[in-house]
Amino acid sequence: MKFLIRYRVLIIAAFFALVGIALSALVKVEELRWYYISLAPLLAVLVGFLILFLLKKESSKRILGKLKSIAVAFFAAFIIGLFFYISLFNRSTFQFVHANGKATYHIKGNKTSYSEAALAFKKQNPGISDDELIRLGFVNPDNKKWAWSEDSIKKNSLSLVIGYCILIVLLAAFLSFISESLAQKSVRNKLLLYDENEDDDLHVFISYSHRDKEVADGLSAMLQKEKIKVIIDSASMLAGEDIKQFIDRAILSSGVTVSIISKDSLLSNWVSFETVGTFFIERFSNSKRFIAAYLDNDFLDPAFTSEAINSLNAQLEKIKKLISDRDALRIDTRDLNDDKSRLLFLINNLDEIIHRMRTSLCVDITKEKLQANFPVLLKSIKNAAEVINAD
Repeated sequence: MKFLIRYRVLIIAAFFALVGIALSALVKVEELRWYYISLAPLLAVLVGFLILFLLKKESSKRILGKLKSIAVAFFAAFIIGLFFYISLFNRSTFQFVHANGKATYHIKGNKTSYSEAALAFKKQNPGISDDELIRLGFVNPDNKKWAWSEDSIKKNSLSLVIGYCILIVLLAAFLSFISESLAQKSVRNKLLLYDENEDDDLHVFISYSHRDKEVADGLSAMLQKEKIKVIIDSASMLAGEDIKQFIDRAILSSGVTVSIISKDSLLSNWVSFETVGTFFIERFSNSKRFIAAYLDNDFLDPAFTSEAINSLNAQLEKIKKLISDRDALRIDTRDLNDDKSRLLFLINNLDEIIHRMRTSLCVDITKEKLQANFPVLLKSIKNAAEVINAD
């Protein structure tokens, strides 16, 4: 299940490649054969990645709870489109039965584009179909250019290709939105945060400021070399997933939260959510541990908290000014309200975070000390695992 969800775009593309091959074999329209085969997987990949890209945007959060409804709408559009495409196909092709009994389909022109020879033959044989016109009057399907104008045949060819592309896009969008819905559900069930058969293993959640991403990725790689399962947003978070929901799941799914402490992280709204969230769960559960690993020790300065609060208050005043400006323009302030709430949360909890840093053992992982102190960090994680498993 995890494999199917992680590689859903490629799997959908492979499915459409098979669809294109099967359709070209069943319908047997030589002029469209390679269009059927090549366009299906190409369009499926483009649609899949486009939907992933759009769901990453902040503005997409409103539709994340409506993925199934959107998928149903695309499927309904596909069914309607399929009905019209079948009608278009029947109007734009003729069937030719060869001497060996094999039937093939070929693109023809419109009723208004018959050649003089075709009109004369139809006049001599009233009521005959276009299939019979080609078989009896022109002998070979390759001679269709003598029955209709080439421009008319090309126009119908283009219409069939465009119609096919629209159908593929609609069906690919339906499958992509369904797969995204399943992916969101699987995240809620924690299927993507760790392997399905490894529920008893310890998982470490790395909390960090994105300005410290290089250090976080390096630490993640070092832990994984030691067979520690790591939950980190760059690897575990889905496109379009709500950040706060991911943080909640990451904390609940991990036994240890390793917080990379720096001046940037201590002033980060999201890191404060992760830190305080772990503190809260620690109070009521023996299955959670918090370990701090610092890149700088500015937090040890007694003046740091006051200076940080002053900086955060300055940011808060800027946001309040922007909200006031928006209100005057009658523009919604949802995004700014979220920023304001997170800043207030950090301001109200920063003293507790700093107090915890100063009263517990923090591991120095500055560039010069990381290699030397990594064993200390690893031992702390393993000791936490032993305590958790013992409980």
